[in-house]
Amino acid sequence: PGLSEEPYVDESKTRRAAYQHEQALLAAIDSPERHYVSVYDDHIHPSNFTYFVFKSPGNYRFILISSKGDADLYISTQHQHVSYDNYDISSCTCGIDEILVNARMKRPIYVGVYGYSQYQ
Repeated sequence: PGLSEEPYVDESKTRRAAYQHEQALLAAIDSPERHYVSVYDDHIHPSNFTYFVFKSPGNYRFILISSKGDADLYISTQHQHVSYDNYDISSCTCGIDEILVNARMKRPIYVGVYGYSQYQ
């Protein structure tokens, strides 16, 4: 009486599902019929953006794997210096970030990778 009961959430199932999703993404990355652009930059500083531009036509699958800390992915077709205030698509997770871009999206595609400040 007087106490509210909150529903029980099995966090281990949530973590397991997130892990399985990340593993499936990683397994699907390597494919002989794809062209890869790999950028390794361990200098994505906290609270700052690093920028990339993609001008070629076609479908893109942007996958961001943060080896240390947490970085987020932002994409725009209008703003060269895309940010969390001006973007078309974003992926901001505490795991692997992924954005799919189809061939119909206007070019160039401006990509911003933001180093989240909490994970310095």
